[in-house]
Amino acid sequence: MRYRLRSDLMWEEDDRAYAETLGLLLLWELRHAADPKYSQLKPVRGGLTALQLRRIKDFVDGHISKEIGISDLANLVGLSQFHFIRAFKQSVGHSPYQYVLSERTSIAKELLSKRDLSIADAALAVGFSDASQLNRVFRKLMGVTPTAFRRENGLR
Repeated sequence: MRYRLRSDLMWEEDDRAYAETLGLLLLWELRHAADPKYSQLKPVRGGLTALQLRRIKDFVDGHISKEIGISDLANLVGLSQFHFIRAFKQSVGHSPYQYVLSERTSIAKELLSKRDLSIADAALAVGFSDASQLNRVFRKLMGVTPTAFRRENGLR
């Protein structure tokens, strides 16, 4: 349990999807720790179908500037939140929350390539609450801050 929580805690963001992911993970782990029958469960066999993944991608792309919750994504493909998180992680390799952050960062990178758009405007355009949130996530995923990214690409 400690390892899974630690990997999700590295994202210290204040947003609904993050809170939902941590809450569900904690409930899942507590349930397994408290009841031996749950510890005997086998891992999820299959991930999401190609159609489910396409729906998720299209939804995230279309709502990138808005708040995107785990419950929104799970409902979109007709799964419980618990099953959705496990199936998504098995299919994609990371949590839905991390996927959304990655997509936001990727689009922010494109927006930051435009000189006329401020970092704060780019942050808001892709659903971050402010420039500092974009800064933290961008640095974690890209290894540099948005300002350094612009400088390295001759944009500042």
